[in-house]
Amino acid sequence: MVKKLKVETSLTNDVRFTKVSGAGNDFILFDTLNHVVPMLSQEAIQKLCTRGLNVGADGILILSPSQKADFKLHYFNADGTSGMLCANAARCAVIYAKKYFDMIEDEISFECCGEIFSGRIVGRNLVEFYLNDVTSLHETAAIIDDYELSLFYADTGAPHVVVEFSDLPEDYCVSASFDDFDINFIGKKIRNHSAFAPEGVNVNFLSVEEEKIKIRSFERGVEGETLACGTGIVAAALYLSEKKGIASPLEIVSRSGKTFTVKFKKTEKGYTNISLIGEARIVYYGEILEGDVF
Repeated sequence: MVKKLKVETSLTNDVRFTKVSGAGNDFILFDTLNHVVPMLSQEAIQKLCTRGLNVGADGILILSPSQKADFKLHYFNADGTSGMLCANAARCAVIYAKKYFDMIEDEISFECCGEIFSGRIVGRNLVEFYLNDVTSLHETAAIIDDYELSLFYADTGAPHVVVEFSDLPEDYCVSASFDDFDINFIGKKIRNHSAFAPEGVNVNFLSVEEEKIKIRSFERGVEGETLACGTGIVAAALYLSEKKGIASPLEIVSRSGKTFTVKFKKTEKGYTNISLIGEARIVYYGEILEGDVF
């Protein structure tokens, strides 16, 4: 089980946090095993994640004790919503635990969303995270501004749809390349489509070139584009397996320019032995001044 943190604890009443990044998908991490952390209201989470006015992040991670695994991971989107898996958050939590907890085993386990997951360090700032089997995936379509878009749906711990950039109507990407089309404009329309009500869906756009597969993701809860979305990248990999027969392992380049590797095994019911490998880093430590947010 987890032992004492190796770094010094704060001697003030300010709240200690760690900024972590999963290939550009960044989070504010609170470690309640070693520090006192006040209860986080939805308003506090929204304030903390607002860039320019506070620390700024795509979400919040809270590590707490567990009786079933090495620790428990609570994940919150920037808007304060929770209850879903975030693969990049999971990879960041693993590298934090490995670096600052007395973890002997290579594989680190944690509770999240009522289930047990695990991950391991596979290189310098590289973490492999193991996902559950995926059986909920199918082709679907949505009428957007009188256009019928072909979408691929996959629940990889969070609900995602995948659409190829080349399938978008010209009205959405006139004179625009994959790297500079307005993802927030079309992403918001699909995310809020009635077909995915009431919770909505995450939206991933793919560019499949001869030597490189690139992805851009519009994430619900952030309500905009993020530099990387782990469960979205996995959904895209399964799409490429289903629709184009591309075999595992598969490499996909995120918006941040970082490359992810997705491994999987296809079965009659869906996919198993799924893992995601990508960069995860501890960026810096800080303290939130008492009374600023809490």
